[in-house]
Amino acid sequence: MRRTDYSRYGWLGGPLALDLANTLPMARPDTPLDLIGTEEQLGQWLARQAYRLPVPPPGLARFHGFRRLRDALYGAFVATVAGQPLPREIIGALNSVSNRTPAQPRLLALPDGLQVEYRGANPVDIALALVAASGVRLLGSGLGNLRRCGAPGCGLFFLGTARKKWCSDACGTRARAARHYGRNREPAVSDVG
Repeated sequence: MRRTDYSRYGWLGGPLALDLANTLPMARPDTPLDLIGTEEQLGQWLARQAYRLPVPPPGLARFHGFRRLRDALYGAFVATVAGQPLPREIIGALNSVSNRTPAQPRLLALPDGLQVEYRGANPVDIALALVAASGVRLLGSGLGNLRRCGAPGCGLFFLGTARKKWCSDACGTRARAARHYGRNREPAVSDVG
């Protein structure tokens, strides 16, 4: 089983909703790569988010819940970037998950330090509700600064300015190199004809 090394993904740490939607980066144009295709990969993603999300125990409810929420957020962000209205089923899905539980954080003083405990429904519902609420807040803010990285092999969503075209400096460098290569490529013998 291939482990996803999230430590190399500098985009983690943005809004929870973007972090979850970005688990579908573009491997090739119009071909997303699923970074939470297995329960183990989802567990790795959740472990990287443990500083701001309760980590629910593994199981089908957790896996399918996060995949459905990720797909709804992804669809919402694709529509937003394209300037299209959000489909009603996506709005309904996000509201439904966001309203599952009023997750109330509580600070606990333990012998080994401070810890956040979430009170409310079961841990899966709490974690899903927190991520969905992040998406609801983002989408409700108008998202005039939501962008999609145009670098080859990326396609991540990010919050930026009108002048920023790429999610990171590395993607900018890769996009400029690809553009340069495309302009300066020698025609192959089969291209000349």
